[in-house]
Amino acid sequence: MGGVAMQAIILAAGIGRRLQEEGKRQPKCFLKVGEKKLVDRYVDTLTECGVTNIIFVLGYMAEEVEAHLEKQYPDPGFEYILNEEYRKGNILSAYAAAGYFDRPFLLMDADVAFPSELLRRLLRSGNENCLLLDADFNNDDEEMKLGADEEGRVREIGRRLSNNYPVMGEGVGFFKCGSVAGQVFRALLKKRVENQEETLEYETVLNDLMKEVPIGFEFVAGLPWTEIDFLEDLERAREIFN
Repeated sequence: MGGVAMQAIILAAGIGRRLQEEGKRQPKCFLKVGEKKLVDRYVDTLTECGVTNIIFVLGYMAEEVEAHLEKQYPDPGFEYILNEEYRKGNILSAYAAAGYFDRPFLLMDADVAFPSELLRRLLRSGNENCLLLDADFNNDDEEMKLGADEEGRVREIGRRLSNNYPVMGEGVGFFKCGSVAGQVFRALLKKRVENQEETLEYETVLNDLMKEVPIGFEFVAGLPWTEIDFLEDLERAREIFN
């Protein structure tokens, strides 16, 4: 995967209140899975897949996260954006990075434990704009779900889907976006933020975007991955990736 003309924007501003270990204050991206913090797993996997231009959107304990990365990866060329309003919706973290949307990018939530093959599947996809869909999922109100048509185009994303689609599954939390779609995405984020819809999840704006540009998907069922929202998710991730 060397030479991939892609940049990664990692949304790592969150606190992870439900995951704070007793007596320990740390950002969500500092949770350890195996021998590594989540944020280090991202950097190492992206680098392994040829993506070395990495932008971090930070918020909670931003200085500590930046200091850790600079110590762990000397002269990496990382870029950092501060979202001081990280306690609101993650739409503000996505919008904070919108200046980078003129080039193809990966938008990545920083709370997923995943193998390198999952990322490669997204990078290799023939879909310029692409999400990852796991059809082996629990249909409850916590997971972010995707609904797609028979032509392979994602039509809806949300915790509750409004229709039964020919293809449905859980979304991983990574979005590959081309430069044309990126400019539309930026304008749609700007509209929502200027309308003071600051508590939204950025996935709401992806629903707006997929009405304007085609967004495809790649299946990832069978690959071990987990989004870490609760302590049981963290325990599962540690069992998988120990």
